[in-house]
Amino acid sequence: MAAQVVAKAANPIDLRDPALRCGAKVTLVLTTGETVDGHVHSSDQGLRLILIKIPLVHTTLAHELRVIRADYIESFTMNEEESEDPKKMMKPISIKMFNIKSRKAEEEIGQLMNELNDNASPWGQMIFDALNKTMPCQWDVLDIVVLDQVRIKPEYTGDTCISLDGDQDALARIKKVLAGETKRLLKKKAQQEAAAAAGATDGAAATTSEG
Repeated sequence: MAAQVVAKAANPIDLRDPALRCGAKVTLVLTTGETVDGHVHSSDQGLRLILIKIPLVHTTLAHELRVIRADYIESFTMNEEESEDPKKMMKPISIKMFNIKSRKAEEEIGQLMNELNDNASPWGQMIFDALNKTMPCQWDVLDIVVLDQVRIKPEYTGDTCISLDGDQDALARIKKVLAGETKRLLKKKAQQEAAAAAGATDGAAATTSEG
């Protein structure tokens, strides 16, 4: 059986944790409910960012690098047996290729920082991330602007959607997507809370039995 190390993000995850070293095979569970599988490429504790190398299928590319903010990692599992040698992760590359990759990484980090809003509520950020997967979104203070057509104000419901260009069809479509994503997020949250409650009950039962 593969050796594993599991860490819960009850407190902010420390990216200097040996379990998150370069080459570690990890499965990250994000606060949005998404699961990300791959190998740690690199990380920056100061910026609170981690780069995960994710294998690709049905494409000419072998893998992609995904930038993830550490504060969005709810928990993670590290599989020691499937981890890679850090030296193999950091293969020598030409200066030209290094510059290309550096510019791409800077663009990805810049895009990520534009998508994060430290002043927004966790729920607002989750809604933004969910919508942004299929429709370009941007923050305007605490409002989410979708496709430059609809403004969604807190509490981020259909009732707080406002058309910016008078296109009622676009407003209706975005409201429908918002309702679907809200339902999915609430369902995921309920499942996580139920699983946590079940775990706490099992733990209490085990303690009672031992006593």
